Amino acid sequence: MQEGVGIRRARLEDVGHLTALQHAAQIGVDVGWQEVAPWHSWLSDTGMFTYVAEREDFLGVVVAGLAGESVLQDGQTGEIIAWFVQPEAWGQKLGRKLLVHGVSVLKRCLFNRAVIWIPDKARRAESIAVGLNFNVTGMERTRNLASGSVNEICFQLDLDDYF
Repeated sequence: MQEGVGIRRARLEDVGHLTALQHAAQIGVDVGWQEVAPWHSWLSDTGMFTYVAEREDFLGVVVAGLAGESVLQDGQTGEIIAWFVQPEAWGQKLGRKLLVHGVSVLKRCLFNRAVIWIPDKARRAESIAVGLNFNVTGMERTRNLASGSVNEICFQLDLDDYF
């Protein structure tokens, strides 16, 4: 029998665990960047919603909030800002569960659309998003970071009929 996984709102004292989780997830996909997300800022921002999936350790995280790209800041679009799952938890539908949770948060915040930027090398993440009816928008971006460049593809989900 598989142990249950709980999802809860992340707290400021979780920053170290979130950083370790992010690092493990990035190494598992080799997305080409190693910068640490601004966890402390995200957890302090009342407009950002960060949830962790855990058993004894953190298995995944999802962060949802306002869309970050200016072209998407229309008051109607929310964004899955970060979404990481420990490689050891892959294949357990945990990534899907976290993404659904993030999308549900955006719907409860009354957004009409959800977007997510997925690194072009993250095929598993892309497959999960497409399986949840996210569609490619045609927008792409390259983030130039100190550790390297990351090419990302934007996916969108219409939330009007989500639930």
